[in-house]
Amino acid sequence: MPIIGDENSYPSSSVDEAFQLLAAVVAEHTDKERPLTASQAFVRMRRKSFGGFDLKDFGYSRFRDFLAEASQAGYVVIDDSRPGDLALLAAESHTKQEPVKPVRPDLWKAFTDWTPGLVRLYDIDQDRVLVVPADPAPLEPVRFKEIRERRETSPESFATIKPVELHDQLEWMRKFAEAVHDLKIRELLESALASEKPVKLFRAVLRDFPEYQKRWRNSFSSQVRIEIERWRDTVQTPTPVRIDREVEARTRTRQSPLAQLGPSSRSENPDSTHIQFVIKNRGVSSYSDLLAWVTAAQKSRVISDSPDVVTLRSLLHAAIERMPAEELRNLRIPVGYLFEE
Repeated sequence: MPIIGDENSYPSSSVDEAFQLLAAVVAEHTDKERPLTASQAFVRMRRKSFGGFDLKDFGYSRFRDFLAEASQAGYVVIDDSRPGDLALLAAESHTKQEPVKPVRPDLWKAFTDWTPGLVRLYDIDQDRVLVVPADPAPLEPVRFKEIRERRETSPESFATIKPVELHDQLEWMRKFAEAVHDLKIRELLESALASEKPVKLFRAVLRDFPEYQKRWRNSFSSQVRIEIERWRDTVQTPTPVRIDREVEARTRTRQSPLAQLGPSSRSENPDSTHIQFVIKNRGVSSYSDLLAWVTAAQKSRVISDSPDVVTLRSLLHAAIERMPAEELRNLRIPVGYLFEE
């Protein structure tokens, strides 16, 4: 059964396809007096996929676990009241949600953070979001004063941003909960929203149901984007305000180490081949050893920025971006390199 709570373990598109196949198999069964059993569904899924459906491909060891996840995601309804094998019933129509285009981080935070006492401004001239305290504070940073002065002298250079208030976001959550047709999950969400900490508990409930968590994130992102697009249409600028996150530029940056590898160094798996070559020739066995070798060599000036070192440093930087927080905390880095320019 997939691990719950890890973003990387949420059902992938292939799992969604398997759920859809299951829903189609159940929907095709027309004998209302004799519901389709789990065993029959498994056989029909194998037949319709020409043997391609394999539980192991999706991380499941039992078909029952697969069915439980499909039921939680709203693809089918499980009837375990009858004796013998589980019975499967068709659920409400399930349409796959298309992912929402990600919003640039500064606009996203300005619209979703309802912290009181702040003024959120879009700087038209510099194409950036500025957040300052509504009232001057003692010893506040000089940049806050400069922003206020600019706003007073050139008000046309700024557009005010009104965030989505907490009560609006709570209303979105209530509507989402009402649309959940799994009675157990709906009751949990409604109980969370009736508590003293509705947002925190609402998210906590969804963490136990990854597919519904994905649906909520998609729904929330879609509604926030609608609000941002409405605001954008009211801003008087020579060109429309850019609201999309620059995903392509970020992807190119992460792939830059591969671009630095010459054609003669590439194989079917250039990343793996080059890393293995460096590890073998440097006598290291871990990422931390690689990092220690680079920093020590730089400090002693034994090596210069040769192509080999430049490539290695780029690979290390790319690896850091991909590492989870737990592994980052275990890296061995000389403290001086965290502060020296």
